[in-house]
Order: sequence, then C-alpha cells, then structure tokens
Amino acid sequence: MTALQPIAYRGQLAAVAGPDRFYLSERLDRLPAEHPERRMVIYMCLCAHEIATSTLPGPYSDTAARRYARGCLLAPGLGELLERNALDVPRVARVLGIPDDELRLAIDEYRERVERVSRPPT
Repeated sequence: MTALQPIAYRGQLAAVAGPDRFYLSERLDRLPAEHPERRMVIYMCLCAHEIATSTLPGPYSDTAARRYARGCLLAPGLGELLERNALDVPRVARVLGIPDDELRLAIDEYRERVERVSRPPT
C-alpha cells in the first residue's frame, strides 16, 4: 500500500495525494473548479505526485509544493508584470486565477532573484 501525502494549505489539511490520485478536503471539493485556492491545492497535489513517482526529487514539503504550484499557475514570461511597482494585486490575481497572497509571494521571490542576479560579484 502506497502512503498518502497530507497536503496542508493555510494551516489546514487541504488534500491527500499519492502516486495515482488525490483527494481534496470536503470544503475544497465543493468549490468551483476555477476557484484560485482549489487550483492552488490541486497543483500542490501534482507536486506530491511527481515526488511520489520520482519525477521530482523529494522529500515533499508544503513550502516547496506552494512554490511549484505558483510556478504552474503563473505563466512563464510574466517577469515584466511582476516588475511593476503599481500592480493591482487583487485584480491581477483574479485574472490569473491565483490566490492574492500567492501572487504577492511570487512577486517577492521574483524580485529577490532579480536582485541576487543583479549584484556585482564580490
């Protein structure tokens, strides 16, 4: 029997995932398919699946799964959008179908990467 990986999101058990399937919490399962939080957790489950099947290296962590999900939900090439200082985060998050706080984290991570790459070597 394959162990199921618990998936926690926002301090609550949101799903369990294994190599062949996942099960959303009852609350998330009732949400519409396009709901940002539901989509976020489904991609976190995909991360757990990829670790369980050795497609990605493990071990699983909710933090890494959130980063993975943000990467899936934010299309490549959004750098110009993430660089904008006057970005209307709630509006953009709604259009992209990602939770507001996850978009804010993606912006912070993007800016940290740009700053790290832009630093002159010491």
